[in-house]
Amino acid sequence: MFILWLVVFALANGVRLSLIDAGAALHFEHLRAAGGLAHHALRPADAAGLAFFALLFVVVSWNVRRELLTAVAVLRARIGVFGCAVVLAVLFGTVALPTPQIVEFGLDVVLSTLIRLSLIGLTFLTVRDLPSALHDKLARLLDRIVDGVGKGLPLYCALFSFVASALLAWFSYQRVPHIPDEVAYLFQARYFAHGALSAPAPPVTRAFEVYLVSCEAGRCTSPFPPGWPMILALGVLVHAAWLVNPLLGACNVLLLYLFARELWDVKVARVATLLLTVSPWHLLMSMSFMSHVSSLTCALCAALCVARSYRTGSSWYCWPGGVAIGLVSLSRPLEAMVVSALLGLAALFARGKSFRFAPVVALGLATVAVAALNAPYNRAITGNPKLFPVTKYMDAYWGKGMNDLGFGPNRNIRLNGLDPFPGHGLRDVLVNSQICSSQLQTELFGWGAGSLWLALGLYLLGRARKLDAWLVLWVFAVIASQSLYWFSGGPDFGARYWYTAIIPLVIASARGLLELDELARAAAVQRRRPWSSAVLLMSVTALVLFIPWRALDKYYHFRTLQPGMRELLASRDFGKSLLVVRGNERPDYASAINETPIDPQSDGTLIFWGRDADTERQVLGAYPDRPAYIIDGPSRAGGVYRVVAGPITPSAPAR
Repeated sequence: MFILWLVVFALANGVRLSLIDAGAALHFEHLRAAGGLAHHALRPADAAGLAFFALLFVVVSWNVRRELLTAVAVLRARIGVFGCAVVLAVLFGTVALPTPQIVEFGLDVVLSTLIRLSLIGLTFLTVRDLPSALHDKLARLLDRIVDGVGKGLPLYCALFSFVASALLAWFSYQRVPHIPDEVAYLFQARYFAHGALSAPAPPVTRAFEVYLVSCEAGRCTSPFPPGWPMILALGVLVHAAWLVNPLLGACNVLLLYLFARELWDVKVARVATLLLTVSPWHLLMSMSFMSHVSSLTCALCAALCVARSYRTGSSWYCWPGGVAIGLVSLSRPLEAMVVSALLGLAALFARGKSFRFAPVVALGLATVAVAALNAPYNRAITGNPKLFPVTKYMDAYWGKGMNDLGFGPNRNIRLNGLDPFPGHGLRDVLVNSQICSSQLQTELFGWGAGSLWLALGLYLLGRARKLDAWLVLWVFAVIASQSLYWFSGGPDFGARYWYTAIIPLVIASARGLLELDELARAAAVQRRRPWSSAVLLMSVTALVLFIPWRALDKYYHFRTLQPGMRELLASRDFGKSLLVVRGNERPDYASAINETPIDPQSDGTLIFWGRDADTERQVLGAYPDRPAYIIDGPSRAGGVYRVVAGPITPSAPAR
């Protein structure tokens, strides 16, 4: 039966993914069949998928009926009524993302629960019927991995992480930014790489500005803090900006291993490292141009330093730890506040040799010294050391205070239906938390059965230790701090505003896995390491099915941005000329803005946005000495950039 269950397991996971409406457009994902049933427009393929899972649910339920009754009794005895209620709340509360259409959301919850329960049961059956000889070999392999045989495991994991995320960046993300933040980050990194705090403004600023890139007083800037763009600029200098996050992601694998080994033990460190390495959330985030990966790198460095200080009693480790926290503040200030609060509290338990508060003082002074660099940068960009450029930009673009932290009727931007309610209040916090929790359940490990069960099991089964309480505090500190913001992060890279929580979640999952296998051994379960076998099965499936599906279905040409301009420039030598791109801001010019030289008087090929006839005419008039070409962007030319006129003169705009 094992082969049959294995084939059905792979097929079921594939069918599940085919039923999900994710795609490259900016929207939360749902089961397509839920909308089809609600609006009486069910597609035949979706109907077939639902029929498959309905039959599978019946078959699986019949085959696990005896074990299910025993499992429920054991679970109730171990975790009590409250624990069972928590399990049910997590099961039903994280299967689907909310939608204003109540009927559609209800159907989504019911159908998604049916699918998840089927996959949980199917995972059990596949592991249960694993042939004894194969299981013994697998158990010995898992023993070798967990018990620390092979000193190079962390390095191999880091190498795998780098190669996998680099391949995703090359083939799926195509080495170009896709999110407005990424476009601005790369633009900022490019002028930093030129040794400047801003880029010279072109003669016609309307032909250059896109969202998060503004021009005034003769210069163009991105509004973001300087930390991440400074790191990204190193990649720009070697013409490989797309490799910076894959490298940092690999560093995070190594740092996690060192951190977990410092506070727990080598078994926890090795299992946590493996789980992070195969995490779709980790790999897909590491292929991006977003700032979250570098922020996590600095946070992990700081955590490792404080952990070393805790173990050795030396406050000296807290000096580099504070520097790392300060670097977080130069990229993501809110996350720096959380990291500094958590590690400052932890440093109280790391008694210095001089006096009790030496580690805290060292951590605080170093943090403040680096974080203070925000002030001169703010002054250089906004003229006020206390006014962050992003605050000034958002106030001007959306309205004063709309993008600020806190609660109130004006704390939101009505952006493509991604914010549930007007303003920001308790109901927004609850909905945003449900959105992010559901995304974690899916994205953390990519398991169809759900990704949060191991971490939850550690605490519900009463197997947590004192250090494990810090993991809970870490997660809730992240959630509480981000609840001050009106936006959940949207469908871009899962619960990305919660990204620093990936470390406590992975460590708690590793601890949970080891404790569950130990409980199985103590209960004299026939199978050795049954939970590890299930995790291995689900993780391999996620690597083979979930990650390629996510990379192709969602992140290929994500949000319609693509490398067409880069390909056009490579296919034809335009020389010292002028390209005017017609079309929309996104994708037409946002995909092209980082292909034009930073200096608008450069001898290279300048690319500007012909957003309307008047702007186009002004651009052509500003560069009378250059041959000009009119380019239709992807929204006008069927997904590609196409030369439609040129070379032309300012007097003949050919519009």
